[in-house]
Amino acid sequence: MRVYNKYLFLLTEGITVEKWITAGSHDRREYSVTIDKYRKLYDEVLQRMPYFLRLNMVYIDSTELKRRCLKLVQQIIERLEKSIYELVMQRNIFILKELTRIIDVASEKAYTSEKVVELETFMEKVRRTDFRQLSELHSDMIRWVSISLYNSGYGVTEDDLKQLHITSDYLHKFLGKLDVEESRLFSERFAIEEKIKDHSKEFGKKVQELLKEL
Repeated sequence: MRVYNKYLFLLTEGITVEKWITAGSHDRREYSVTIDKYRKLYDEVLQRMPYFLRLNMVYIDSTELKRRCLKLVQQIIERLEKSIYELVMQRNIFILKELTRIIDVASEKAYTSEKVVELETFMEKVRRTDFRQLSELHSDMIRWVSISLYNSGYGVTEDDLKQLHITSDYLHKFLGKLDVEESRLFSERFAIEEKIKDHSKEFGKKVQELLKEL
């Protein structure tokens, strides 16, 4: 009976794993080590737990118990793989939303010199930090896909791949989109500066006319 008692913890192990998943952010290595641990456990149960137990000259059929234990371990592995899948798809949505938000802000029209400075500062920050951070986040996400999901039973679907491609394509074209908005903003700055010059000249003329009348 000792061999069966060894695996009784599997009855509540699913709860333990669920707490581990929800406890916080885990990196690829932690997930990889954890999944590998349960895959080895599956093989161990398969090899070491007998289908029949001899007890006092009586054979007890433990086939159902063994199948139950194997199923519990498999469910744990699938839950971990599903967690990776959810993490990847959530991150993909976040990256695409951030990229589109940035372009939406950058495409705002500047009617005043204050707005021009605000947008120039915003775009400078995007180039200096935001784009780099989103690119690194995207690269890490792709590693999750290639290393974790492609080697699991919980693979990405064709529709998932399309969504991942949309984000990758947008990221690839992002700086070009930002260049377009910066070029437009430069034209708007020039137009505003010209308008200010015209107003200054007009004001100067009126001052000169007023001085002549005096």
